[in-house]
Amino acid sequence: MPQPRALMLTLSLLVISPQVLGAQSSPTDSLSAREVFARTSPSVFVVEALDGNGSVKALGSAVAISSREVVTNNHVVEGASKVRLRQGDKRWEASIAAMDATHDICRINAATLAARPAVVSSVSTVKVGDRVYAIGAPEGLELSLSEGLVSGIRTGDSGESLIQTSAPISHGSSGGGLFNDRAELIGITTFYVKGGQNLNFAIPSDWILGRTAMALKHDLPSTPSKSVAELFQDGQDAFDAQDWNRAIAIFGQVLNENPDDWLAWQRLGHAHLRIGQKVEAFECLKHAVRIKPDFGSGWRDLGWTALSQALDEQVGGSSYRERASTAEGYLKKAITYSPDDPDAWHYYGMAVGVQDRHAEARDAFKKSLQLRPNDPTVLFALGCAYSSMKDRRSVKAVYDQLKTVSPDEANSFASPITGCMKN
Repeated sequence: MPQPRALMLTLSLLVISPQVLGAQSSPTDSLSAREVFARTSPSVFVVEALDGNGSVKALGSAVAISSREVVTNNHVVEGASKVRLRQGDKRWEASIAAMDATHDICRINAATLAARPAVVSSVSTVKVGDRVYAIGAPEGLELSLSEGLVSGIRTGDSGESLIQTSAPISHGSSGGGLFNDRAELIGITTFYVKGGQNLNFAIPSDWILGRTAMALKHDLPSTPSKSVAELFQDGQDAFDAQDWNRAIAIFGQVLNENPDDWLAWQRLGHAHLRIGQKVEAFECLKHAVRIKPDFGSGWRDLGWTALSQALDEQVGGSSYRERASTAEGYLKKAITYSPDDPDAWHYYGMAVGVQDRHAEARDAFKKSLQLRPNDPTVLFALGCAYSSMKDRRSVKAVYDQLKTVSPDEANSFASPITGCMKN
């Protein structure tokens, strides 16, 4: 798994610089409408479709799925010369990354957006009768909230699933978010079917992050003459060569043919993670372990992804502790199924360390080092755990070992900015 140096240092600093975090709702707790709105509204934007003269020809809504990317309905921006995002008095120039007319999905990039991405959940978690909330910009009225129930899971004209809801959706709401009562994005609101009381529909989140949207993102020719096994090998060759974009496109084709290939989902998630697309990676890896529940390295990768997402949140923010706790749960499963995986123990130590459970972190790092001795990154983290526990003698011992194993890591460990010896 990738271990970006900046993220590793951030994790180490958090281990030695604990914050006082307020208690957060667990992932299974229902939230009030006010709480759902507070958590999700920063992820919702207005989309302006511009004509050749720069005038607004159509308005819609969009939801952030990464820091620089939002998703909306294809019909909102179809035929536009340019697109622009708006939230309050801020505007961002944007460009279309991928369009899927069949499923009415469009992904839009804005390089300077720095959005807070929504937490995404699969349609498989949605049940008829669930309470849901639609957030969008009907008639350009930004961040409007409506409440309703899931009325049914239907099948559209192209064979895809649609979420029917009683939550009102008006003109301009197209492309907005449909959220459950845990503030998770479960769909993108659309006018796929019009007319009738309470006949409002949303495209499930699976189509946002699933195999179709991901495959469309890359302009590779189709290869109908190749078998699925041959396609998989092409994807594996790209994966081994670290050609991540090509690997994503090819494994997307594999999954279009065989959506139950758990290893292809893992490869796809890993590739997305390597290019910084954590939301996409998270969704792919959830598919992998859902198909193969005893897939230890899949749980490990899923835990690492959730942990790195937690660090993207402002420390002490509304979902920081929830994400770290979620990562811990995934990594416990990784250890259960792959107890000899040093990375699983390493990441588990990080997950509990950022929750201020330093003795548990210490023990996990020591287990990782038993399995892979003298790993300088794990030694660094172990030293930080000792530092948080005020065990100065052990901190010094780690530093002495690092000087032998990796002088560069030893220098970082002793640095007054990034190191752990100052405690």
